[in-house]
Amino acid sequence: IVCHEMTHAMLDALRSNFVLQTSADMSGFHEGFSDLMALFHHFLHKDALRNALARSRGNLRESKYLSHIGQQFGRASGGVQALRSACNTELRYDPKMPAHQMGELLMAAVFDAFCTVYERKTASIMRLATGGTGRLPEGDLPEALVEVLTTRAHNLASQFLNMLIRAVDYLPPVDVRLGEYLRAIITADSELVPDDTWNYREALIDAFRLRGVYPREVVSLNEDSLLWRPPRRTLAPIKALSFREIYFSGDPGGAVSVGEQIAQACELGEHVTGSGDFMEELGLVKNGDPRLEGDTAALPRIESVRTLRRIGPDGQTIFDTVAEILQVRNVRPRDGKPGFEIFGGCTLILDSMGNIRIAVLKSVIGERRIDRRLDYLESPASRQFWKKTGDRYVQRDTTPFLALCGPIRRRNKDDDLDD
Repeated sequence: IVCHEMTHAMLDALRSNFVLQTSADMSGFHEGFSDLMALFHHFLHKDALRNALARSRGNLRESKYLSHIGQQFGRASGGVQALRSACNTELRYDPKMPAHQMGELLMAAVFDAFCTVYERKTASIMRLATGGTGRLPEGDLPEALVEVLTTRAHNLASQFLNMLIRAVDYLPPVDVRLGEYLRAIITADSELVPDDTWNYREALIDAFRLRGVYPREVVSLNEDSLLWRPPRRTLAPIKALSFREIYFSGDPGGAVSVGEQIAQACELGEHVTGSGDFMEELGLVKNGDPRLEGDTAALPRIESVRTLRRIGPDGQTIFDTVAEILQVRNVRPRDGKPGFEIFGGCTLILDSMGNIRIAVLKSVIGERRIDRRLDYLESPASRQFWKKTGDRYVQRDTTPFLALCGPIRRRNKDDDLDD
C-alpha cells in the first residue's frame, strides 16, 4: 500500500501532467503503474520470495503472496480477498472501465508476460528436477532448486522494474493510453537491448493482445510496428541541446542547474515556435489553423528538459535528452454540447548532438479526439475530476487520487463523523 501511494507521488513529480485525468486510460495507467511497482517489490525481498516459491512449488501464478496486492488491507476493509490480483484472467479492455479495474488489467498483462519469461528461463532447471517428466515429486522441493528459482525470479523482477520505469520517458506528455504504454516499453527496451534473446517483448505484446489492448495508429501488433519513430521529415539539430553546449555539473546523467534548465527550455521553445516545419512535424498547431474548426490553441509550453543516462543489462550506456511539450486546445461549445479543453503536445528524445531521434506525438487535432474527450467527460468515471459549469466542463478543485479513494471521514468539533 505504501509503495503504491508513493509511486503516485513520484510519477506526478516526474511527469506533472499525468495528474490530469483526461480519460479512463490515464487514471487506469496511474493506478496500474503504481500496482506494478508494489507487485514487483514483493520479489525484491528474497527471504519472503524464497518461502513463497517453496509453498507454491515454483509456480508464480499459484502464489497469492506474490501475485496479490493488499491482501490484509482487502480483508480488513470488509472484503474476502486482496484488493487486486495480477492473476485476474477475466479482465478485457473496455475504454469505460473504472480506474482501479483498468489498472488491474494493466498489472495482469505485465505479470502474465513476466511469468511467461520466468517459465522460459526455468524450463531447463525444471526438466532436470523432474527427470524430464514435468511433474515434481511429492513433498518439499529441494533447497537447491528453491534457491535457483528464487535467484531467477528476483533478477527477472529487477529487470522488469527497470523496463517499466524506463518506459515512462517514452510516453506522451499527457493523456496516456494503455496501448501507448506498451509502445513505450517496447521502444525503450529495444533501444537498450536490441538482441531480445528470451523474447521479453514478444511476451509483453502477446499479453496485451490477449486482454484486448491495441495501440492506435499501428498496422499490426509486431515489434517493428510498435516502435515510436523519428519525425517524418529530417529536422535541423537543436544545437543548444547538444551535450557540447549543455553546462553539466559533473555527471551528464545528473540534473543540471535551474538556470541551465530554463536556458534549455527557452532554446527549445524558440526552435519549436520559430519554424512551421517544427510545429507541423511535432503535431503542434497555430491559431487560425483550419483544422481547429474555429477553436483556439494555446502556445506550446515547454514542460521539462532533462538529460538521462541509461545502463543496459550488459553494462552498455546510452545518454539522451528528453523534452516534454504541452499544448492545450480550447474547444468551443457546439451542437448543444458544452466546451472543454483537449490536452496534447509531444515528447522528444534527442541524441547527444541535439538531433530528434524519437517524437511521441499527441496532437490536439488528432483523429476523433473531440469525440473521445467528450465521451469521457459525459461518462460516470469523469465526475470525480470534471464538472459542468455553465456551458463548459471545468476541473474539480480536488486532488485526483484522493477523489479515486472516495470521501475522507473526518471528525468535526462535536466529534460527529461527516464527509
